[in-house]
Amino acid sequence: MSILRSRSTRRRALLAAAAVAVVAGGAGAVSGMAPATARQERAEDSVRCALPDGGQVETPVEVGLSVPDTVTAGTPLAATPSVSVVLPAAAVAALRAGGATRVSGTASADIALRQGGKDTPLPAAEVSAEAAALPADGDLTLALTGPDVLARPVEGTAALVLTGLSARLRAGADGTADQAVDCAAYSGGGELGGTTVTAAEQAAAVERPAAPAAGLKVTFDVDAVTTVAKVGADIAIKGELETFLDIFAPPPSPVTGTLRLSDVKGAYLVVFRFMPVVNSISFAEGAVTGTARVDVSQQPWVADIDTVSDISLRLYEVKQDGVDLGVGGNCRTVRPMTVALKGDVTLVPGAVSEFATTADLPAFGGCGTEEDLDPLIGGLVSGPDNPMTVRLRLKCIDTNCG
Repeated sequence: MSILRSRSTRRRALLAAAAVAVVAGGAGAVSGMAPATARQERAEDSVRCALPDGGQVETPVEVGLSVPDTVTAGTPLAATPSVSVVLPAAAVAALRAGGATRVSGTASADIALRQGGKDTPLPAAEVSAEAAALPADGDLTLALTGPDVLARPVEGTAALVLTGLSARLRAGADGTADQAVDCAAYSGGGELGGTTVTAAEQAAAVERPAAPAAGLKVTFDVDAVTTVAKVGADIAIKGELETFLDIFAPPPSPVTGTLRLSDVKGAYLVVFRFMPVVNSISFAEGAVTGTARVDVSQQPWVADIDTVSDISLRLYEVKQDGVDLGVGGNCRTVRPMTVALKGDVTLVPGAVSEFATTADLPAFGGCGTEEDLDPLIGGLVSGPDNPMTVRLRLKCIDTNCG
C-alpha cells in the first residue's frame, strides 16, 4: 500500500492544535489493509506505540466500514465505520503499574470516494469509545463507533478508500491526570468497500409528500435552543413553522409544512476548553412531515403530534481568535439534520407548547477555500445526541394569519 504524506502546512497546524487540545500525545494509523465488505469484514494491522513508562508495544488495530451493496444515484451512500484497538496484556500490566485504572480512545479515519479514477475526500469518520476499566490481566479491546460517513456517488461503480487513520488513547485514574499512549503516525491508502450505483429510475423513490394545497393552516413562532454536545455550547434559534393539518382525515391525520429559520450571527463556542471560535449559521427551508391525532370534541383542541423536520445548515464567517479560517460560502451539512417532535400541541393562538428532543448533527462538506477543512469542522461540531428544547407559540390558524 502506498504511503500518502502530502498535507498543507496550514491544515497540519489546525489539525495539530485540535489534536493537542484533545490529547497531549501522538496518533497511530493503519497501512497495508485489505478491503472490507458490506458485511463489515474486518481489516487488520498493528501500530507501534510508546507507553508512558517508555516501553514500546505492537498494538493490533482493526477497521471496518459497512458499505451497502447498491445505492441509487442522487441519494446518499451511508457507510458505517468501526475501529477496534487491542492493548496487549503486557501493555495493560504496564499501565496498571503506572497507576492507571482505565483507558479511553478516539479515532479519525480519512475517507475518499473513488469513481472514474478520481478520489474525492469526504468528511472524516470520527469514532470514539468511552473509558473502559483495565482488566486485572489479559488484553483490553476498545470498540470505537461513530456516525455514518456519507457520500453522493454518480451512476456506475464506486469505492470508499481509506487515506489515513489516527488513533488517540488516554490512560488515567480518579484523582490523577490522564496520560497519553503515544503511537507512531502513518498515512495509507486502500479500498474499504465498494458498491454499485444504479440509475435513479431503476429504484423506487422514497420521498416525503409535499405540503397539500388544502387543509387547516396552522402557523407557529419557533424559539429553540440546541446544545452542541461536543463543546457544551448553547445556540438560540428562532423562526417560523407553517403547517397544514387535515383534522377531518381518519386518524392519525397527515401533517406537512415548511420550517423557516433565521440566521444565527456570531455564535460563540469554546472548543477544547481554551480555543474560542465564532461562526454564523444559515438554514435552508426545511420540510416537515408526520401525523397528528386531534381531539375536536372538547375545548381547547389538542393535537398529539409525531413529526420530523429536515434542517440543512451552512456555516460561514468562522473565526478562531479573530482569524478567519476561510471556510468559504459552501460549508454545509452533507445531509439534513432531522429533528423529531412528539407530544401535545394546544391549538389556541398564543398557546406555547414545549418539546425536549435530541438530534444528530451531520458531517460537513464543501468547507475550505484554499484547503479541505471538512475534517476539522466535522471534528469540532458534528456528532450524535445534541440536546434541543423547542418552543412552539401558536401564531395563527388558517385565515387568521396576517
